[in-house]
Amino acid sequence: MVAATERPLANSLPAGEESLRDWSHEVTNQLLGRIKNLLIRRGATIFVSTPVVIAGERLAPVPAGDLCPLVFADADGEHVCVWFDCDCDESLELSLSPEDVGVPDEGDAVLFF
Repeated sequence: MVAATERPLANSLPAGEESLRDWSHEVTNQLLGRIKNLLIRRGATIFVSTPVVIAGERLAPVPAGDLCPLVFADADGEHVCVWFDCDCDESLELSLSPEDVGVPDEGDAVLFF
């Protein structure tokens, strides 16, 4: 889950994009894609769902265990918080070094014909 005050999202909004809702969806999707690619390169099998955007006040994730967000904050009190929760098989062992498994690098164009 990604949660942010409005200014960090507004300041990173690409030119021509008008919707903070659409942009927050895209930011979340890109972050999840990067995490997924890193884990796949280390030998994990990943099943993810499509990210959704919700709005509200005092929303709180209900993780499977103890979970604290990564919090990125600036001096003006603006912040972006990231919670990552997953279920893993107890036998999962990740490789310490990434493998070349054919996963495209972030930013690569993938064309389907």
